[in-house]
Amino acid sequence: NSDLVFSINQHVAEKYGEFNPNTMVVQNSTNFPNFHREHYAKIPWLEQIQSRGGPILGCTGIINRVRIDYDLLERTVTSRPKWQFVFVGSADRSFLDIVARHTNLHHHRQVPYEELPDWIQYFNAAIIPFRLNEHTRGNDLLKFHDYLAMGKSIVTTNTGGAWKFGDLIHVAEDGPGFVEAIERAIQPVDEELRQQRIEMARSNSWDQRAAEIWQVLEEHLQHREGKRQC
Repeated sequence: NSDLVFSINQHVAEKYGEFNPNTMVVQNSTNFPNFHREHYAKIPWLEQIQSRGGPILGCTGIINRVRIDYDLLERTVTSRPKWQFVFVGSADRSFLDIVARHTNLHHHRQVPYEELPDWIQYFNAAIIPFRLNEHTRGNDLLKFHDYLAMGKSIVTTNTGGAWKFGDLIHVAEDGPGFVEAIERAIQPVDEELRQQRIEMARSNSWDQRAAEIWQVLEEHLQHREGKRQC
């Protein structure tokens, strides 16, 4: 019965578009000014991890077996014992059991969203080791936009929405490819590429997205009003 339905990605739009032809894709965004700023607070917990040496590979958000490929993660953690893997967010028991087995895998409970940039600043690269299933095919992750706003290198599996960022991120198709992609991502950052990532995030700020939504609403209302007058 809805006049208009908004969906966060094409997969979801196609799934539910058969029930309502007025289904539009409006992707997620980022609070750009909060993530792209000059000053960030120090996090003592991460300062300590940083002092161990080796790159920090980080991921933020909900951590559970539906989303995270635990087998891929554990193989990656085991294969690179000098890398430090940091996960920030609420986690299930299975993940905490994995953390207990590895000294280079670290977990911190969820922190307020507005404070995430202070944590992400420590990441040499952001990782998104997601499973590929119906749930993740319907993704359009906020974290993509958040990480890009800070110019971060991103390594991800081919989860929903990853394709649209092209060469700005590293998409891995399998386990060995995931490790190889991290190896590339932690190399010295090309400043031009970093700026391209930031500009991509700027174009996907919530201000930009709100303007897109308003335009869609106006066009739909004008179309509906025109049909009534016919």
